[in-house]
Amino acid sequence: MIDFEIIWKSIHNLATEEEKIELENWLRLDTQNVRFYNKQKNLYSKGMLFHSIGPDIDKSWKKLNNSINRQRKNRLLWVSTIAASAIIIFAIFYFNSYFSIESVSILAEMHHSDIKPGSNKAVLILDDGTEYHLADSSSLSLSEGNTKITNDGSSIKYQSDRKIESQNKLKLNKLIVPRGGEFFIILSDSTKIWLNSETTLEYPVEFTGEDRIVKLEGEAFFEVTKSKKRFKVLTGEQVVEVLGTSFNISSYKEDSLIFTTLVEGKLNVSLMDNPNIKQVLLPNYQSYLYKNESIISVRQVDPSDYIAWKEGRFLFKNKTLIEIMNTLSRWYDVDITIKNEEIGKMKFTGDIKRYEFLENILTLIKQTNEITYEITKDREVTIR
Repeated sequence: MIDFEIIWKSIHNLATEEEKIELENWLRLDTQNVRFYNKQKNLYSKGMLFHSIGPDIDKSWKKLNNSINRQRKNRLLWVSTIAASAIIIFAIFYFNSYFSIESVSILAEMHHSDIKPGSNKAVLILDDGTEYHLADSSSLSLSEGNTKITNDGSSIKYQSDRKIESQNKLKLNKLIVPRGGEFFIILSDSTKIWLNSETTLEYPVEFTGEDRIVKLEGEAFFEVTKSKKRFKVLTGEQVVEVLGTSFNISSYKEDSLIFTTLVEGKLNVSLMDNPNIKQVLLPNYQSYLYKNESIISVRQVDPSDYIAWKEGRFLFKNKTLIEIMNTLSRWYDVDITIKNEEIGKMKFTGDIKRYEFLENILTLIKQTNEITYEITKDREVTIR
């Protein structure tokens, strides 16, 4: 039986000449070998990532090879054995586990609970306090002064007649995205904002004065329209100032840090109470501010890791189980309790489709042999 590492290296164009020859010889032995190789190649092309696991790697390869050898004795079990073996590769004991939702897909539909992923929903609160509940099946059309407001169920758009100078006082609207929701908004200056679960955005119906100012609590991705007027985001204890750029802010109440990640353009990040304490962000850099402290730190990052949620995925890199479950509880609108404090500190790496059933994700993490879970009829999840 061939070492799976050679298969992996071949798929990622890392195999040596000797390994390539060994692989070719193995593929000629049996058409089942060809099918297996093509299946693995297809899985990786869909996003199943390999994670280096250091000293445990040999153990995982051996488990895989033993499983494959056993399955040859029973051709009928071939597919299920390979699927289980593929998961073993990514199941790393101790604090460095990897999981990918594509692995769960191999095992077929496994969800038994009715906890579905989040959807488009939000509550719009006008300046006079009137509330509108926005969702996939809803639509809305109204006017505030010179601005038309339209909603199609997944997004809301403000369209201002800029030819008419507004004589009205500044009117503020608020868009509240609850747990289990997401929403998209286009402001009157054409700035686009994607709002994540449990997020509140407060903004003017029309931008007047020298600055364009919005307030954020939660997480949002911004594509700010260029203008002579500065665009400012007030969130937590910090102020983010831009002219035109794309960036992500994560500023949840329960989190101890505020993260600002720049994709393109340029940002000034400063303390609300002390503007002299600030950092300038360039693309591929992130600022992080510990709440109740007066230090803004900066580091280089891959922005795609922090905006994956906007693209329909959750990408966790070396995140604790507590951090992962906090994210999932917001998106699936469920209460998740971790019974063991040490388990909560364990770190995992994973690439998850945002629109999977929750139980599919929990089952996948369970394959690491690090946790068990229970889902009650009241939509409460317990991790042990």
